[in-house]
Amino acid sequence: MWAGADPAKLSDWGSIMGKEILLVVESVSNEKGVPEAVIIDALEVALATATKKRYGDDVDLRVAIDQVTGEYETFRRWRVIGDNDEMEFPAALLHITDAEEKDPTLQVGDYYEEPVSQLSLDGLQRKPPNRLSSRRFVKLNVLKSSRPTGLESVNS
Repeated sequence: MWAGADPAKLSDWGSIMGKEILLVVESVSNEKGVPEAVIIDALEVALATATKKRYGDDVDLRVAIDQVTGEYETFRRWRVIGDNDEMEFPAALLHITDAEEKDPTLQVGDYYEEPVSQLSLDGLQRKPPNRLSSRRFVKLNVLKSSRPTGLESVNS
């Protein structure tokens, strides 16, 4: 947590976390010359991969980071297939008949999504963004990591 901040006094911890995410994105972008959108995309993939450990490798997850607030949501999703198509990955596929029961506008090839609980970053001890070395951030492979604890080791 930021030096001097008292979580008991913070009214909206999620927005604080979102602001921290945006500060890290900005810091890495400035130091490495990488567009912020690329870093956000990589963080979305890393968070989805880390969250996947909780649900199993067969599920399809998507993380969406709001580029204005930095807050993020995690969704489990299923690709809609035809009723006669083989269900190769049942955890990531949904027959059209079942999909239409959930949302009548869905068609074959669309995705049906449901929000799921996401990784909790609340308990992490974090340094102020101006002291966070983007070299250490990138070195920890957060941009490519599939480890669920990749963000936790940023403090080391």
